[in-house]
Amino acid sequence: MPEHPLLYVNLKADWANKRLKQLHAVRKRWMNSKAHTVREYDDFEHGVHVFQFEVARAPNCLPLLIGDFVSCLRSSLDQLAWSVANLPCNQALPFDERAARKISFPICKQDCRKYRDLLELFPSTATKIIDDLQPYKRERTPEEHPLWQLNELWNIDKHKIIPVNSVAFEPSFSIPKTEWESFIEILGDGLKVNFPTAFFNERDVYLKPEIAMQIVLGREMDPSFEVWFDRLTEINDFVRNDVIPKFMGLFS
Repeated sequence: MPEHPLLYVNLKADWANKRLKQLHAVRKRWMNSKAHTVREYDDFEHGVHVFQFEVARAPNCLPLLIGDFVSCLRSSLDQLAWSVANLPCNQALPFDERAARKISFPICKQDCRKYRDLLELFPSTATKIIDDLQPYKRERTPEEHPLWQLNELWNIDKHKIIPVNSVAFEPSFSIPKTEWESFIEILGDGLKVNFPTAFFNERDVYLKPEIAMQIVLGREMDPSFEVWFDRLTEINDFVRNDVIPKFMGLFS
């Protein structure tokens, strides 16, 4: 019995899913450990009472697993593209070596000539499916499209480890935020709250040590591209449950 054309597409997607499960397990262990510290002290020189929160460095395996997950999932799309391009109904067959090297799953933020040239490598029965999935179709926020985010993370991982840019967290204070937000100082690995000593002594300030933390992925020194850790699950589900199944009918 011959192999189904999408066998290795699904195997790649399944492998990415296993990496994602490992990621969640590593993240959980890290969060349950001493992933952050809380210090409270008086800075007499500057006349402030300080609460300082510092986040521990993420385990080295975390960005490596993220890279494995991203690469496997993106590869499943390129293998899907290869299978679709080589359907017997494709008028572009046979491909010469140069054309064959171009075959990949297009992910475009803008409708451009290069994208249209790529579409010509696929049979007409597939081009509308591919086009309907493009980030540029989401005119206002193509950067929030799951395929665009996957592709950007993949491009980062090809050149360097995907940075775990920051860990977002917000401590709970028992006084109105409007009174203390001006005292916050953002650090590279946490934050400080510098209460003026007089303010601190005059009010019953109580800081709860529980901190809700979220891992944020992105580019170093580029806050314009951020992907929250939990978004990886949504990207995974979109590829596995929305993208790949749309092409199944082409192989029946």
